[in-house]
Amino acid sequence: MEHEELNLVQLRLHSKELLVFRWTLRFLSLWSPTTASLAERVFYPLVVNVLLLIVITLDIYVLVKVRQSWKSLEYYVFFAIDLGMYSSHLFGVAYFRSRDLEVNMIDLEVDLAFMEELRKKLRRLTIGIIISFLLLVATVLLFFNFETWTHGHFRCNSSFSFLHGDTSHFVCMLNYPTNIYGVGNSLAISWTMCLFQQICCARLQQAAAIYLRWNQRTEEAIYSHLKDYSTKVKETCSRLAKWFVAHNLILIIATPVVFADIIKEFKEIPLDSGFIHPILFVGFLIYTVVIWVAPLYFAELLQIHDEKFCSAVNEFCPGTLREELQRELGENEFTFQSRTELNKFLSYLHNRKTGFLMGSYSFQLKLAMLSIFLAVLSFTLRFTVS
Repeated sequence: MEHEELNLVQLRLHSKELLVFRWTLRFLSLWSPTTASLAERVFYPLVVNVLLLIVITLDIYVLVKVRQSWKSLEYYVFFAIDLGMYSSHLFGVAYFRSRDLEVNMIDLEVDLAFMEELRKKLRRLTIGIIISFLLLVATVLLFFNFETWTHGHFRCNSSFSFLHGDTSHFVCMLNYPTNIYGVGNSLAISWTMCLFQQICCARLQQAAAIYLRWNQRTEEAIYSHLKDYSTKVKETCSRLAKWFVAHNLILIIATPVVFADIIKEFKEIPLDSGFIHPILFVGFLIYTVVIWVAPLYFAELLQIHDEKFCSAVNEFCPGTLREELQRELGENEFTFQSRTELNKFLSYLHNRKTGFLMGSYSFQLKLAMLSIFLAVLSFTLRFTVS
């Protein structure tokens, strides 16, 4: 886009505003800089991959070897969750290895006025990353230590609780790192999607200011939008799609089962157990739903930003330009003084759809509705049958 009248500042992945984002991704073994050591780039992700794969292998072993596992819903719950964590890790690593994050998504030059607003959003993202990660660690510690703290004995809250002795204790201890890495990967897609939509919003806000002053042909404006925004968003969505779809498909399968298992656990909670046990399961349910809903919400914001941009462009007229630019307008001084030229640009914008699409509609909302329906159905059936 044309930048002559704008005072631009750069935002890159290595900017100080994204320090926490970068280091959290490095801790989760998802992303590493090109200058990172061989241990960080290769061996560390391999160790995390092996940890998650061990848990998947044990889940399969339980389902095949332990006879009662076929009738127990709990085994399928843990298998679905572990499978989701492992697939999220694989697709997350694949996305960040493409270098789309730093080369395409965050390759940004923003006007100083818009940069201040973007910095506020990035600070909120940083706070969200810190809080959600601390809550993750606290949830994992609480969930796997609850029986120890309340009853004084270790209980393996996992699909391999049939194991005994030192083997059981060792295998169950794997729950701590695997859940922090695995669920952390699911959180990472929420953080990445949040950053992505914030960058898109900043690009479109700046684009609106540029097109307000546009004095070239409408066809040049269309090419500018296509090159500097639409193509970039399409490329990032294409690279994120596998991670995004895998994340949602696993949770769509797992959410109804998790609902049903939590209902079963509620029925088995003794009346004299106090309030901690129910709060644990409610917290676990809320955390599962939030991990799933957050990327969907941020994906929907991509289209909301597009709609707001179209609305802002549609309001271009001599009066708007005069108020915004605080100057008298000469005839044909700016391209979009003419409603005819503006309608040509709007026609292009209305026929461009960005984001994660199925046909011409955003499919993530449809998938969300399907999973919510199945979850509510399982909830209703368990209460009506009991």
